[in-house]
Amino acid sequence: NKDIIRMSDDVVENIELVKEKGDKNYNFKIIINLNTFTSYEMLSSPPSSLIKLKIHKSPLTNKLIAVDPGHGGIEPGAVVNGIKEKDLNLDIALKLRSLLEANGAKVFMIRDEDIFVSHFVRAGMANEINADLFVSIHNNSASSGASGTETLYFPDPEKKLFATALQRAVIEHTGLNDRGIVERPGIVVVRETNMPSALVEVAFMSNKDDFALLLTDEFRQRVAEGIFQGIINYLSGKID
Repeated sequence: NKDIIRMSDDVVENIELVKEKGDKNYNFKIIINLNTFTSYEMLSSPPSSLIKLKIHKSPLTNKLIAVDPGHGGIEPGAVVNGIKEKDLNLDIALKLRSLLEANGAKVFMIRDEDIFVSHFVRAGMANEINADLFVSIHNNSASSGASGTETLYFPDPEKKLFATALQRAVIEHTGLNDRGIVERPGIVVVRETNMPSALVEVAFMSNKDDFALLLTDEFRQRVAEGIFQGIINYLSGKID
């Protein structure tokens, strides 16, 4: 026997109540079919005649995201016309923190000011707090002809999936040249982190067009929105 309770909800599609005959009695099975993957928590503890399940609208609710602005302190990163990469990275990261917190996530900033943090310490901090995800934000520098966004990852299936989600969403939000995801097993912050992690190289400071965009607050906000959407897409399973 099965009864279906239809829901007019953007999270829950329907609830199935299934009566199954066991060896000695009947059992009830409750199946909740969702319109989208999201986060949840069990509020009641067995044994109990009352079952309380809280389903959140945002997949970010109660998720702990480690946000890592690359470089800092004595390590400026790339420097072009007096503009330091470390400052651009931090600005994008702070914008990302605001978006994540506004949508229910808990955010741990590897740095939220201009200080130096070693690569192993960055990964160690994320592991220590048992973060659900780790995203490192950088900007690139190479020849003046190189431009666009690439996302670096350690060769691990989940880390590759996370990098893919971030790369696609950033490109969608910025329209920059898509340089794809790049396997980089030597990068400490993505290799040593226990959770899904990736390093976004947003744009090339050495390219005049990329650099001009990076100098605008509006573009850096779009980058943050792209990374934010990539995190949502990954947690929601919305990756082709």
